[in-house]
Amino acid sequence: MRRGTIFAAFAACLFLTTSGCSEIGWGGDDDDDISIGMPTWVEGQYWDYAFHSDDVDIDSARMVMAGIEGENYVVGTSRIDDARRHAVLNINPLLGRARFADLAVYENGEPELFLSFPLEEGKTWSFAFLGVEQWDARVEKIREEQSLGKDARVAYIHAEGSDGTTLDYQYDSAAGWIRFLEKADGTDVLLRMVLIEHGTGWTGNAYFVRGRDLMDETYESSAGNPVADVFDTYVDSGHPKYGDFSYLVYFSNYDAGGDGEIYWILRDHTGGIGAQDFYNNEEGVILGTTASVEGNWTLALEMTGNCYFRLRVAGGIEYSWSV
Repeated sequence: MRRGTIFAAFAACLFLTTSGCSEIGWGGDDDDDISIGMPTWVEGQYWDYAFHSDDVDIDSARMVMAGIEGENYVVGTSRIDDARRHAVLNINPLLGRARFADLAVYENGEPELFLSFPLEEGKTWSFAFLGVEQWDARVEKIREEQSLGKDARVAYIHAEGSDGTTLDYQYDSAAGWIRFLEKADGTDVLLRMVLIEHGTGWTGNAYFVRGRDLMDETYESSAGNPVADVFDTYVDSGHPKYGDFSYLVYFSNYDAGGDGEIYWILRDHTGGIGAQDFYNNEEGVILGTTASVEGNWTLALEMTGNCYFRLRVAGGIEYSWSV
């Protein structure tokens, strides 16, 4: 219903294939010299991931190394909708830029050492990521194993967040990037990424949409307690650093199954309709875009019956590269 189905099959297969492995070829458990060096990416290198968040599942999205700009690799997606979905949901934290020198990823415009090369058992470091001010990370173990049909060294990393959440992720030397990532709050999985394929030689257009959150509101109604005459607002004033938005991206997650009806409409300050929809006895998700118009925007909403509705809106600046 409101939470997406966790794609446990991917994670189960991943852990089943690795749980029986031992550290072979480097002197066993007592070898203190096991390490993994930093990879060098090439243009057209790609990684396919399955994603799960608290309310959406994506079977496959392709990340592509699209080139080098200044001191950074630029990483986009092979489909524009995947880039837009990330802009409004923040579901793919590894998109955008990775610093050439150390694969640092960017958090609020600052490079952060999500990985600290060389990766060695017992190594510790700290970084900011996924909206959490500080993660304290440790390489728990490094194993030599078959990973997606290739010989690889895999580093298993665990991090504790300053907000109480945890982050478990695995770096795969054969892929040159992350094989598995899971952010959790206790037993609740907030985000999961599972690598399902990787390779080189991809060609085409790659996309990235820089997002800035403008609205995230959730509403519920019941048969005896309808929602009517809701008018919530947000302001479109462009990105404070990068300028005007290319467009606005919206994502609605709704459940009007059984006996419910939901009607919503977004209007800019001139009264122009940016987006609207009607749901009747159905559930699902909708991703869309509308023109950016600076100024106040208003959401008008009516709900009857047993319904759930969540609407997120972000300003997006689109970039594309030919690979």
